[in-house]
Amino acid sequence: MEKRQFTFASQKNRWGLTVLSVILFIMLGPFVSVMAFLPRMMTALPILLVILLGHVGIVSTVLCTTVITGYASLLFGVYGAIGALLFLVPPLVCTAVTSERNMPFFRSCGISGTVMIICEYLVLAIISMVTGQDAISATMQLFVDFFNENARLTTSLLDMMMQNGLITINQAISSVTQLSESDRITVLQSFVRNMDQLLRLQVPMQIATGAVSMGLLGQFLMRHAMRTKGEKVECPAFRTWRIPDGFGRVMLITVAAMYVLSLISRGMDAMFSVVTGVFEQLLTLQGIAAVCYALHQNGRSRRLQFLVFILGYFVLGIAAVVVGIVDQTFDFTHRREELRKVDEQRRRDAYDPKADRQGD
Repeated sequence: MEKRQFTFASQKNRWGLTVLSVILFIMLGPFVSVMAFLPRMMTALPILLVILLGHVGIVSTVLCTTVITGYASLLFGVYGAIGALLFLVPPLVCTAVTSERNMPFFRSCGISGTVMIICEYLVLAIISMVTGQDAISATMQLFVDFFNENARLTTSLLDMMMQNGLITINQAISSVTQLSESDRITVLQSFVRNMDQLLRLQVPMQIATGAVSMGLLGQFLMRHAMRTKGEKVECPAFRTWRIPDGFGRVMLITVAAMYVLSLISRGMDAMFSVVTGVFEQLLTLQGIAAVCYALHQNGRSRRLQFLVFILGYFVLGIAAVVVGIVDQTFDFTHRREELRKVDEQRRRDAYDPKADRQGD
């Protein structure tokens, strides 16, 4: 009897984790809705939904997406909800479908990344068409309107950002509620102004790095979840990921050229940010993979490797980039040399009939 094709929609839901995930998204929703416009966090949201779909179930994914959409609607109205759904759902569905059909890994990464870029630009286009101004200015105006209409929630958001060091206040206070009204307005204006400058520089880079993350990490996490359920899918071990030989010199020359162009023309600043952001993302993954390879060679557990990934990607990004550069330049773990030997042996075996008979 032919085995039924696996689908994430038909997998069993883990109800305890479903309830926990929904509660956490409800509690952190307002904070996440604002932080989604800052570096790394916008990338993290789709990846979190991928993890929920792969390891918790479709009910958790749908409910948490609904929570995010609800908060986006609260912040930006009906068009905010449309933008959130467009930003989150198509890349998630594309990643799930390509994984379920076991398409070649890196081809699937390219498809998922392309869908992510298209959706991100569509969201910006919707904001611009609705407001009649550029997407960044429109977003900032929506934030200002929201802050003016929701004083209590705004205070909670500012308190959370102050506690996490995202904003600084030149007074010895423990809560924004202790500020006078004029000082509170000044803090809000400073936050909006800084956020506007940050978004204008970071949005192009966020779009590019978000596509890389959704492509590579989204496919890897989805296929890893399928493997934990006993499905056979193509999914190269994360510790084997590395930038192709010689590409490091291409990256160095490209960054140097873009830096010179950014000094000549200020209009090239955004492009320089995009290029460096993508290369930083690739080198970050390379550095974490090199450390995971070294841990694997020394018999360390996968849990420790997972912890290294979380710390390297979300906390110690600069350190991971440095390790990636060192690994690309010196191959300090010798994994490039060892994996090249393995790949060459596999290619020889693919054309050797004796190898097939010995495997049988």
